[in-house]
Amino acid sequence: LSLPAGTTSVSASVGIGELRVLVPAGVRVEVDTHVKAGESVVFDSSEDGWDVTQHVTVGDAAAGSTLVLDAEVGFGNLEVLAG
Repeated sequence: LSLPAGTTSVSASVGIGELRVLVPAGVRVEVDTHVKAGESVVFDSSEDGWDVTQHVTVGDAAAGSTLVLDAEVGFGNLEVLAG
């Protein structure tokens, strides 16, 4: 997947179950997650329980492309991985 220069925003959600998102290499990534009940794993950061939220930013702003990801799971697991 190749992203254009600038900012690309993506939203992903699932009510019950698992949401796994692979982000492309070589881009800056800003991730906001919310899991009502379950586990949120964003790259090397993991949290679990009730009303779990994470905000993680990785990569250099000079990369030219930024992916802004808003991901939400009602009940289950959310995982964001570098692709």
